Amino acid sequence: MLAMQNVVDRIPTLLAADATSLNPGVGDELEMMLIKSNFAPTPSLVVGDLTLADFDGSVALSAAAGAPFVATDPLTSEKVITIREAAGGWRWETTGVTNLPQTIYGVALLSDDQATLFGVEHFDTPINLTAADQEIHVDSAKFRMVAEPLG
Repeated sequence: MLAMQNVVDRIPTLLAADATSLNPGVGDELEMMLIKSNFAPTPSLVVGDLTLADFDGSVALSAAAGAPFVATDPLTSEKVITIREAAGGWRWETTGVTNLPQTIYGVALLSDDQATLFGVEHFDTPINLTAADQEIHVDSAKFRMVAEPLG
């Protein structure tokens, strides 16, 4: 059976409201972490496939409480789910020199217990951290949903 567009269009809204995935509730907010090993983004990745950053300052950043935002990109007609930003944004800073140098290849969006991987982003250019007071900033955490029927 081919899912009609009205079904496909509801998927992002349902995900954004789902307490078991993208809207876990106060105290269980999603976390964003940096990835220090190169990886190929695929839908079958799991947390164990990634090596998370471990330099001084590479803490997990918790998303702000509340449901993600859902909207339509007017240029592509794709539905976009935007995860609420952490307080201070998605920003990490090297606060010391432990485990440096370290190359960062991307970010992972995880459950608060870091057991479930919800998404990854691979940076176009890896970021080499070599000293204290260096910053990595990610503009936003977004999922783009392809705007075509599921077959």
